Amino acid sequence: MKLFFWSIFFSLIQYSLSKTTYQLTFSSGVYGDSAYAQLDGTIDRPLTEFTLCQWLKIIRTPQWGCSFCYTLENTDEVRPLNTFFIENSWDFWRKTLIKHCNFAFPLNEWFHVCTTWSQSKGKYLMTYNGNRVKSETGLANDSIVPPFGIVTLGEGQMLGNKIRGHYDPLYSHISEVHLWDYALTAKEVRRVYNCSYKDGNVISWNSNTWILNRNAKVSSVDIPCGEGN
Repeated sequence: MKLFFWSIFFSLIQYSLSKTTYQLTFSSGVYGDSAYAQLDGTIDRPLTEFTLCQWLKIIRTPQWGCSFCYTLENTDEVRPLNTFFIENSWDFWRKTLIKHCNFAFPLNEWFHVCTTWSQSKGKYLMTYNGNRVKSETGLANDSIVPPFGIVTLGEGQMLGNKIRGHYDPLYSHISEVHLWDYALTAKEVRRVYNCSYKDGNVISWNSNTWILNRNAKVSSVDIPCGEGN
């Protein structure tokens, strides 16, 4: 009887820690001709601060893969906001500035990352599975994230005056991408990881739609909210 009770108890916990949603899969193509998705819309306001969160399951170790790319057309500011994954590291780009975070992300397992940034003092925070991994000041505090660019998942894109093209595919599953126009606190980021915080007010995974390109695929998935380390 006790064993039965605890089996039911842990089954309920397991159920409560998952969320049924959809995933985008980028598993085909070669460099310069790989699968990707573009937001059907844009970042519609200048950002003096933001929080970007996403769930990822990386299929193969990337030499340099872009999970979230925001780029502007016909300007010299081609990387106002990007997140890259390399073997055993995660890079956050603001303009031409890179913040490098060493950590061994798992292959073929879901994990959750968030980045917050505020123009005031250029303060930023990077979290992995709800836990702080890096936090500093002085990052691009002389600029904002400009509006009306193009948001891409699964690869990087350059649409500027000097460099144009597709680059850095990330062979992966991506889900629950949210962008807010304010910097969440560490406690609020933890709630996002636990799937108990409200959707992004700039990009919402449940409200926005994505245009699939080059054999990118969409399917249902259960996200393991709060189950990582």
